[in-house]
Amino acid sequence: MKKLALLGFLLATGCTHQPPYVPPTEGPLTKIGFVNLSKETPTSILFYEDGLTCKGIRSLAFYSTNYTESSVVVAAHKPFTFAIDHSTYGKYCRQSYMFTPEEGEYRVRTVSGSEECVLVVEKAEIQEDPIWIPVQGLIEREYSTPWFESGEWCAPL
Repeated sequence: MKKLALLGFLLATGCTHQPPYVPPTEGPLTKIGFVNLSKETPTSILFYEDGLTCKGIRSLAFYSTNYTESSVVVAAHKPFTFAIDHSTYGKYCRQSYMFTPEEGEYRVRTVSGSEECVLVVEKAEIQEDPIWIPVQGLIEREYSTPWFESGEWCAPL
């Protein structure tokens, strides 16, 4: 089953052409940054233009080990779903969560090791020299491989 999921992921992110993501420029916005604390760990970051249905898959990083931080600007007050894949020490981790960001700045910090994969989502309380506060109420999303790339990449809620 994991091989089928990995094949679907590779087809969606690496083997097909995705139209470029065009971030919103009007209305309430938020910036979400992704930080990989396991510098040598191959990591992929996905997000979906429709965070509720997981449609419109987009890739920020594809099994990259040399990025330090990637970010995306999205509409505030709308569900945002992301997925992070790690492959390390013979262990494969996929973490997929949804939350509804307010205006401002967020970061998702990830770390993986031989025993576990961990992530934390934090919101900046002050923009200059920010204080990062953990976000409560993350909703775990179950990965699903659609028949077509335009389908839903998460199981329905």
